[in-house]
Amino acid sequence: AVCCLHLGRTGEAKVALTACMAQRPRFHWNFILRGQAHALNGDSDKAIEDFQAALAGRPSDATQIVALTELGMAFWNRGLRRDALAVFGELTDRFPGQTSAWLLKGSAELTVGDRAEATRDFEQALALSPELPGARLGQTLGFLANAEIWRWFNFPKTAE
Repeated sequence: AVCCLHLGRTGEAKVALTACMAQRPRFHWNFILRGQAHALNGDSDKAIEDFQAALAGRPSDATQIVALTELGMAFWNRGLRRDALAVFGELTDRFPGQTSAWLLKGSAELTVGDRAEATRDFEQALALSPELPGARLGQTLGFLANAEIWRWFNFPKTAE
């Protein structure tokens, strides 16, 4: 199933993963991988359902990080920016040491117009991983968004 997914054969991956789910219904990664197949096929509603199902029960921390990230991205790709922001906020609450969570949350905040909060999130990511290029980029975006250069990047301006 994983090979089919990586080869872009998403239909076969979904069939194989559905069979796996019948055998191991509590294995959270089946839901994550099938959700990824749905997302690749453009079926974000089914992807969202699978990512939410992956969070049911007691998944490991690694599973929660991946499922929350994928769920937030599925909302993001559907244009549901505030829903994505809520999921990324949950991700930073549960895993405050996860640099990528702060970058995702900061990016989502920029798109909904909360430049100050985005900057704080990018600074948190940079504090966690100063060597990470994404954290340095986030800090730069936060600086630019707050320097009234936001018009160049089409970031919405927040109410003062």
